[in-house]
Amino acid sequence: MGLIICSAYSVMYEPVGTVEHYLSRDNYRNLAYEWSNLRFASAWINSCKGTLDDQVLDPFDLGDDWFEILLPSLQLVLTDKVPSQQRQKAEFTLKRLRLRLG
Repeated sequence: MGLIICSAYSVMYEPVGTVEHYLSRDNYRNLAYEWSNLRFASAWINSCKGTLDDQVLDPFDLGDDWFEILLPSLQLVLTDKVPSQQRQKAEFTLKRLRLRLG
């Protein structure tokens, strides 16, 4: 069985993604080569995020069942499993990274 690679932010198959710095190189030069700061992402998601750094959710910190995928549009929506203290950041993440329309 082959390796299936998924984008950290969209949880979708991504055959030609890029390495994304969760905390940007512009703001955190000391983390530019730290494995713990790297995420695999679609290029368009990486460019949408820019230097927002910790203003968007870190895909490594997500809990189980925080999001659902709407078919056939593949948009992500929040579930009631998202903790209230993370909900605003989660909403911002979906909008900024264009993972949900509207």
